[in-house]
Amino acid sequence: MTQIELVLYVNPRIRKPQYWTCIRMIAPTGVAQPLGGWKSSDCVALFCTKCCTQLECNKGCTKKVVCHMYKEHPLDVTAAERRICENEEELVVNVSSVVASPLRLGSPENQEKLLGLCVQWVTQSLRPLSAIEDEGLVKILKFMQPDSNVALTLPCRQVLSVAVARKAAVARALLVQKIATKCQHYCITTDIWSSRSMNAYLGVTLHYVTTDVDMVSCTLEVKALPGKHTGDAIAAAMETVLSDWGLQKKNMSLLLRDNASNGIKACEILQVPSYGCVPHTIHLVVLALFFPKKKL
Repeated sequence: MTQIELVLYVNPRIRKPQYWTCIRMIAPTGVAQPLGGWKSSDCVALFCTKCCTQLECNKGCTKKVVCHMYKEHPLDVTAAERRICENEEELVVNVSSVVASPLRLGSPENQEKLLGLCVQWVTQSLRPLSAIEDEGLVKILKFMQPDSNVALTLPCRQVLSVAVARKAAVARALLVQKIATKCQHYCITTDIWSSRSMNAYLGVTLHYVTTDVDMVSCTLEVKALPGKHTGDAIAAAMETVLSDWGLQKKNMSLLLRDNASNGIKACEILQVPSYGCVPHTIHLVVLALFFPKKKL
């Protein structure tokens, strides 16, 4: 079978270079290169030189590139953005509302620090992304800005959303590395519950002890679980979670679950040791004691 050699070229119209550090465009086969060079409109597909993955090319849309880089190479995106921030010389700052003495422009480092603080605020305080555009908050910050004598731009909701996703991708990649090096044997606790809008979620928490005898617990997933919660469906969802985090079932010491039959069935399918949650059992006993079911 004849192998076709791919002709790769750099996207000539890169607007966000942090996503294109290892992404190249594939030129059409059997066509001579134009005198002016290949254009972005000539691209037939995309190719990642780091993981040798071919991606679909949608004209004028880089969503697949961004998703691939955040999922597979988040640390490369962060490093590229840091280099761009260090080399950036211009900042778009809105100082139209400032009436007092002229403000000196904030440095790219301070602007990036402000974005990081906003990300920390919405994630740790569980604020909605729309809070960053709250009219009252913007007025307060604009009132305080002249006293600091530095003009910084508050990020919009879209910029904050991308920053939160970037931070989450980096944190996930670092945690995967930590688990691979520090976690030898582990336990898992799981639970399934529904939101007020009746959307079901599977929560998975990892527990392990390091070589320094330090107990580590971290929530790995709060994963949407649509459809019927059969034993097969729960087992398939757990298989995906374990695979995504590089956890092998043979190293699982115990999976803590509730006492429902579908959870028991899922553990039997996974072939992992499991045990029912004791507080859940006590809760059912107390519930039956104080609120007995009426006989029909």
